[in-house]
Amino acid sequence: MDRVIKIGIAVLLLAGCDDGAATDTAKEAEAADWQALPDGSRYSEIVRDTVSNAARCWSTKGDGDECIEVAVVRLPQMGPSITVERKSLASSGSKFIPGAGSAWSYRCSHNESIGLEEEISLAGNKLASRARSFEGRWRKSFVVGYLKDNNLRGRYFDCVGIMDALTGGSLATLRTTSISRAMLR
Repeated sequence: MDRVIKIGIAVLLLAGCDDGAATDTAKEAEAADWQALPDGSRYSEIVRDTVSNAARCWSTKGDGDECIEVAVVRLPQMGPSITVERKSLASSGSKFIPGAGSAWSYRCSHNESIGLEEEISLAGNKLASRARSFEGRWRKSFVVGYLKDNNLRGRYFDCVGIMDALTGGSLATLRTTSISRAMLR
């Protein structure tokens, strides 16, 4: 039961729940500078004791930025829990603010007890999920169809490929050539 509670806490932390209590000033205090990468993208990370965040963004034609945001939560007596989301930002600006921007409906997460899980959600409510260790990976056609059929915001991206690279490396892997813009398609 204790492990279930810890997993529940990790899921809530990873979901980036915002009850409105956090002020803009507090979010700005967590902001970090962007670093330009050779492929034209931008990368930023904030590493703290229990929760770390990183993002990598590519500019789009007039629509702001397409980003991959990663959150890593470390709880005592459990391995890290990792969440990968695709986001749209109106502009990456000069600072990275964890949780800023508009999250899409499809994401994936990884923790020691479940392994890798793909999820489709709406406003933080899980609509469909699949644990790869038990059921295998969703096909791109399923994710695209589910999002379209249910009028959900977002598009498919190679969430599982990104997660595989991160779990085989570290949060810093997000800034390497292991992750590319092609994974957003």
